[in-house]
Amino acid sequence: MHNNITALIVDDEPLLRIYLDKLLGDNWPELSIIGSAGDGNKALEMVEELNPDIIFLDIRMPGLDGIEVARRLSHQPNSPLIVFTTAYDQYAVEAFEHEAVDYLLKPISEDRLVRSIEKVKLRLQSKQSDPEPEKENLNKLIAKLSNPNGNYLEWLKASRKDNIHIIAIADVLCFHAEDKYTTAITHEGEFVIRTPIKDLAQQLDPQNFWQVHRSSIVNVSAIKHVNKDITGKMVVHLNNVKRPVAVSRSFQTLFKQM
Repeated sequence: MHNNITALIVDDEPLLRIYLDKLLGDNWPELSIIGSAGDGNKALEMVEELNPDIIFLDIRMPGLDGIEVARRLSHQPNSPLIVFTTAYDQYAVEAFEHEAVDYLLKPISEDRLVRSIEKVKLRLQSKQSDPEPEKENLNKLIAKLSNPNGNYLEWLKASRKDNIHIIAIADVLCFHAEDKYTTAITHEGEFVIRTPIKDLAQQLDPQNFWQVHRSSIVNVSAIKHVNKDITGKMVVHLNNVKRPVAVSRSFQTLFKQM
């Protein structure tokens, strides 16, 4: 691995670019951050001009998103190693764990970044010795992330009193973790399912369901409005659901453009 490793940071939020730049400087001082971009088109221009070794690439950006940027770069010879950053842990996290690129879940923790740096260093070495497996794995990952249907849940088996019900996922307004089980709230009332909410989040289409708290997932189509008070606390009000749903600070970026 050559000494002068270079990287780009791509994120549509300037403060996050600055934050990640600082974290990388503190934990990988030998890495040269040679530029940053706030959108996908600018990122592609900078890659062509600067030829970085690594891109820290946000997935959700207006216009050209991170997945499309990665797809276009995958067709180029000697494309950079991509580390995705995302506020949405529903995005095929398991795929990230097993493929040739890494991911950083926002808000990015220093401990997680340190582990990622070690993985990136190893993968840079393997890429330089044989780039083809890296490129093949990146293409597999892009295909998984780009599949709009995936293998997401369409039906739930849930219970209410002594009865078992089959519920369409689209009919669920929100999910709440309750002790050892999960409650699914629909227009027809509340039902109990045995799947922990952490596992459920990985099985739902992230385009339709957003996790807004470690114990709550909401159906995006059911959102009526979002309130944020002067203390910074945010709640989501859902159609046909009396109780508002609290949004934890780590998930407030979901509503940054709303």
